Amino acid sequence: MIEALITEGLPTETRQAGKILAVGSPGEWQSDAPVTGRNGNVVFVAFGDVDRELLDHLKPDAIVSPALAWNFDCIDLAVLLEQLSYVGAYRATAMELPKPELVEAEISQLCPQLDFAIITSY
Repeated sequence: MIEALITEGLPTETRQAGKILAVGSPGEWQSDAPVTGRNGNVVFVAFGDVDRELLDHLKPDAIVSPALAWNFDCIDLAVLLEQLSYVGAYRATAMELPKPELVEAEISQLCPQLDFAIITSY
């Protein structure tokens, strides 16, 4: 279930074989502290651990996070990823977000090089 939640909205090739970096505490992913997904392609890290060294080591094809986590939000992570010159998809998940397009537009303006979208239907 957790892997399906994290991979929804990502390109098929990334879902099947790509490495996915899930940012946020395990509790925010409705899980009991998993380390990797079923196929070993999902790696979970805390927001404070995201840096150039981590991205260079893991080389994720996609990054996912909650849109609003307890210690960061998707704008915080998007700006950080833009500063780190991350190339790949970033998807934020939200159970209920009345106007996700407003957040997407703001991130698009702040981080024009970032492939970002909000997934609300899970």
